[in-house]
Amino acid sequence: MKQACILGLLAAAICWARASESVTLTQITIDSSSDSGPEWSPDGNQIAFVSDRAGNSDIWVMNADGGNPTQLTFNPAREDGHSWSPDGQWIIFDTDRHGPAEEFYLIPATGGAETRVTFNSRRELESSWAFTGDWITCHSFFSQWEIVIYNAFSGVLLYLVTDHPALDAEPGFSPAQDRVVFRSDRTGNNEIWIAPIPAGQQGTQVTFSPGDDIQPHWSPNQNLITFCSDRLQGGSNGTAPVGVAGDENLAVLELDIWITNETGSFTVPVTTGGQFDQRPRWSPDGSRIAFQSHRNGNWDIYIADDLPLQVPVEPATWGMVKARFAGE
Repeated sequence: MKQACILGLLAAAICWARASESVTLTQITIDSSSDSGPEWSPDGNQIAFVSDRAGNSDIWVMNADGGNPTQLTFNPAREDGHSWSPDGQWIIFDTDRHGPAEEFYLIPATGGAETRVTFNSRRELESSWAFTGDWITCHSFFSQWEIVIYNAFSGVLLYLVTDHPALDAEPGFSPAQDRVVFRSDRTGNNEIWIAPIPAGQQGTQVTFSPGDDIQPHWSPNQNLITFCSDRLQGGSNGTAPVGVAGDENLAVLELDIWITNETGSFTVPVTTGGQFDQRPRWSPDGSRIAFQSHRNGNWDIYIADDLPLQVPVEPATWGMVKARFAGE
């Protein structure tokens, strides 16, 4: 019976590998600088990203094939946590140019004068603009990291979505804008959760992995969520650093890109090599995923095509398989 369980787990792992074999990966930034944080424009024709190719962490925009990279911000401070307005006219980003309390700024997507949006003593990180309207969600530090919603133009705090002693971070809207997906360590390690808008409930857990599941992003046109995880590497049991101050701490994690649905009943990997693949983002038509990877020795941006969207497999991890063998 025990052997049958082990064989079943191995078969599931093999299914994972086969599911990801058909995925096509295309590297769209190829240089010695650090390029990270891809964010698709609403029409899918451009990608905003963060690069230090000019000597500092700034916001850039390029064509979706990597062509015509254009620098938007020119400030010695760090810029990151960016997202597009639904009409494609604006990009919002967070910056530490005012000290440790990061604030949000707006800049036209074609470049130009910047406008400061938030003025408070909290740290505001990782903005995600709603699919329509003026809402952005982010994580903000009160006594702990919580999920909040702001007006993107006025900076008015609209909703405190979570109010929990655990760390809640990296939110994104559902297509209907009635819920947010985020990651939380409230069960002891980082898992994907969903919470309603407005607040009133503490949310529903989506993933149940011995590793860390982080950086979720909801597909704009279907019931699917992409995220990254170290579950195929056996998991870290919540001990690996996954700091919300920036992605620099995540470089030590061997992460892969995954897809699940909002109930967690469908879970399948996009990459399986443990090659430091992070920050996945769906294209506007839900057919592609852009992500950053350290697989070639520095951060570059890749696009995954031919996604395994209809290949549900039984939940298992290499760590679970190894644990079963170790128990023989």
